[in-house]
Amino acid sequence: MPNRMVFITRCLSGMLAYTNFKRCILRTALVGLLTVCASSALASTIQVNHSKLRLVDNVYQLNSTFTLTLSNFQHEALQEGVSLTFTIEFNLVHHRTWWFSDQIADVRQQRTLTYHALTRQYQLTINGLVSNYPDLSDALRALGSVRQWQVVDAVLLKKNIPYIAGVRMWLDTSQLPKPLQVNALTNNDWLLDSHWYHFNLSPGWKG
Repeated sequence: MPNRMVFITRCLSGMLAYTNFKRCILRTALVGLLTVCASSALASTIQVNHSKLRLVDNVYQLNSTFTLTLSNFQHEALQEGVSLTFTIEFNLVHHRTWWFSDQIADVRQQRTLTYHALTRQYQLTINGLVSNYPDLSDALRALGSVRQWQVVDAVLLKKNIPYIAGVRMWLDTSQLPKPLQVNALTNNDWLLDSHWYHFNLSPGWKG
């Protein structure tokens, strides 16, 4: 009889352990599912809201506005001290029907966003100039604001010839620390790209 009671006790213990194990697995799966849903709901984006060229002193200046949203993953990386460098690219092309397209301009500008835990401020560096912001929303707004960027000399353009301008902003993973560059090759959480936004330009247009 004692042996039988021991056997029953062991069986009950085993069943209880198995039940707890199943609950643990289900709990883990649920947490993972919620994490995926949360990541999807807070996906990172860059949207081009506005972009135009203005002719000033025979030089075309670019004025653009981007709206940026960081994912939880990117925000946490920023909070942990990882600097995020964004590249803005502008190009101007003359498309020719019977020959190769003629690229008139292709210029880039980098902007780096950093968080300093000691001061609890976000630091934005553009062309060596540093600005500090207490809120991430303010820093992202400044990051996405392009004003009076001289991109192409008017003497390179011909009258009565249509040109197509393009602007794009993306998170430049080549500027991440080396270990994270390797991770970015297979981790889509680092993807952040506005893709190309195109608009027409006719020489002499004042904007």
